[in-house]
Amino acid sequence: MTETSTTFDVANFRGELLQFITESKFLMAVSMGQDGYPMARTLGYLNDEFAIWLYTTTNSLKIRQFRASPKITLLWRENTPQFFKFLTMKGNLELFEDQETIDQVWERYQDKYPQMRGRQTELLQQVVIKVTPIYLRAEGFGVAPPPVLREF
Repeated sequence: MTETSTTFDVANFRGELLQFITESKFLMAVSMGQDGYPMARTLGYLNDEFAIWLYTTTNSLKIRQFRASPKITLLWRENTPQFFKFLTMKGNLELFEDQETIDQVWERYQDKYPQMRGRQTELLQQVVIKVTPIYLRAEGFGVAPPPVLREF
C-alpha cells in the first residue's frame, strides 16, 4: 500500500526499490544519541528483501544506543548526473548475539565485502542487528509525490 495519488505499478516499483537496496554498498544508519540528538554513521549491510542486517561489535557506541532505543532510520543515496535518488527506511531492530546467527551473517557479509575476509577474529565480540522495516520513502525515482511503503 502506498500513500500517493499517482497511479503506478506497485509490484514493479517495489522491485526497483529492492534492486536499489541490493546493489548499494553502504547506507547511513541513524540512532538516537545519549544527548537526545540523532547520530548518523556509514555502515555496510546485507539485505533479505527489505529486512536489513548490520554487523558490528558488542562494545560499540551504536549498540549501546540501540539497546536504549531499538528504533533506527536508514538512508541510501545515489548521485546521478541529472538528480539524486534516495530511500529512507524507518524500522525496529533486533540484536542477535548467538554464534550461529553471527557466523551465518558473517559468511554472507564477506561475500559482499571481500576486504573483510579473515577479519572476524579482529572484531572481538560481535553482534548482528536485524532491522525490520515499518516505513520506506523513495525520492528521485520518477514518481510524484514520493511514495511511502508500509507493507513489506
